[in-house]
Amino acid sequence: MKCFAVVLLAVGVLVAMVAPASAADHPGLTGPRAAKPAIVCLKGTSGRFFHRARPRRCDFYDAGAPGAKIINSADFPTRQVRWPHWGQTTAFGSGRYHVSGRWLPVRLKLRRPRTVCGRRVFTRLQMNLKTCGGRWTGWADSTAIEGCTRSL
Repeated sequence: MKCFAVVLLAVGVLVAMVAPASAADHPGLTGPRAAKPAIVCLKGTSGRFFHRARPRRCDFYDAGAPGAKIINSADFPTRQVRWPHWGQTTAFGSGRYHVSGRWLPVRLKLRRPRTVCGRRVFTRLQMNLKTCGGRWTGWADSTAIEGCTRSL
């Protein structure tokens, strides 16, 4: 019986040592191993928004666009996106971007996570397009993207 109690105590100590660290051990996190930010995508021209982390396809929407209805000039449609890095403060991806009737290669950079409408989301987008000549343009100015899942 003594042997059983010693084994049980040893197992308890091992479990305590292997248990995941709490948020108290990492002052910048909230909750156990805080969730990484998501992004808000637009579902076509339906006017409906949804949250996603590492989306393969997403229509980003300019947060500064007029709120009355969806306008094409404020929509940034992307497809076939791969996200090799999705962190707490930034995310980097590459895929295809629809511009002037063509799908061009694009590099994406998401940054500035904020809590918007109760969810942690990235609020800034930068894009780097590959031109028809095969050269990459420089990183475009940062664009504020929609952070709420409001309906238009």
